[in-house]
Amino acid sequence: MTHQKKPNLSRREFLRLSTIGFISASSGPLLLSSAIKNFSSNSSFPQELIFDQEGDIKKYGRVMDKLIHVHSKPSFDSPQIHTFKQDSILPVRKTVLDMDLGKAGKPWIEIKKDAFLHSSLLQPVSINFNPVSKDISKWGVLAEVTVPYTNAYPTATFNSSPSYRCYFKTTYWVKRTVFDQKDRAWYEIKDDKDVGNYYYVPAQHLRLIPYSELSLLSPKVPIEEKRIKVDLSNQTVTAYEYDKTVFTAIVSTGDAEKNIFYTTPTGEFNTFYKRPSQHLLASNILFGGYDLPGVPWLSYITNLGIAFHGAFWHNDFGTPRSHGCINLSPDDAKWIYRWTTPYVTPQEQLSYNDDPNYGTQVEII
Repeated sequence: MTHQKKPNLSRREFLRLSTIGFISASSGPLLLSSAIKNFSSNSSFPQELIFDQEGDIKKYGRVMDKLIHVHSKPSFDSPQIHTFKQDSILPVRKTVLDMDLGKAGKPWIEIKKDAFLHSSLLQPVSINFNPVSKDISKWGVLAEVTVPYTNAYPTATFNSSPSYRCYFKTTYWVKRTVFDQKDRAWYEIKDDKDVGNYYYVPAQHLRLIPYSELSLLSPKVPIEEKRIKVDLSNQTVTAYEYDKTVFTAIVSTGDAEKNIFYTTPTGEFNTFYKRPSQHLLASNILFGGYDLPGVPWLSYITNLGIAFHGAFWHNDFGTPRSHGCINLSPDDAKWIYRWTTPYVTPQEQLSYNDDPNYGTQVEII
């Protein structure tokens, strides 16, 4: 592939090209920084952002709930001092233990002195721009979002209303590169839920995933010597080679207490169907109703749609939160996807095997 020169923008410059906003529950600013000037209406990223002008923040979090409360201490019992809206981008100063539960609880995020957010409601994100490629293969190229979020438009222009919001670490198939009248580069991405429907995303916000990141992990290990165990009581997944642990991660399985239809089934299964990206859509009220483009790294184990996959709508791993699937962080879901069979080549959008005994063994207990 041929690439244009990588844009020379620092995180700080990127942040300056964004607007700032928060709902204050008390008087006074949350951070020591002043408000950032509004960026032009052509900016698709982000609408709400804060940062400390005293230093360059390297870690950020995106608010995933409709509202998130800032507490004066790392405890839900402490006073609420501010409220941020969904998709606000906040600095991550450091991670601290819950002052009431200690290591038994989920950590808190300190965004400034005496200002804390619970980590379950904040997606870890980063800000990285990418070189633009004009040379897209005829099969398309898999790509992931490398900024907290970006908007997908029905045409390659900021003048139309966005069709979808594409979040950090979500994945899409890029079909071609187009340029608008101002010579700004856009990637055309395919919507797998609506055949023939395409959207356009600012190209610098997507990273084309190299083939080296899509290779099969542990290719010399026989299929029968790889297996996965999901422990519902501990909310963990463990991968074994020759009965030795090679990978473990915390997960979020089905929240059956909220809805019996969200139960994650127990028993023995196989990863028979895989795809690196999928637009998940459910309008049935019994299943909560959701519309999630770009869900990354799916490894299906049942014909009813139960799968391992990345989740970007919560960071509450270790607690049952799903509609039955096995939610992982995008990076952990990618590992499962790459390690299991059937193998999906970089040119394929999916791989399916209807043999019930084929694929990596999965035991859910």
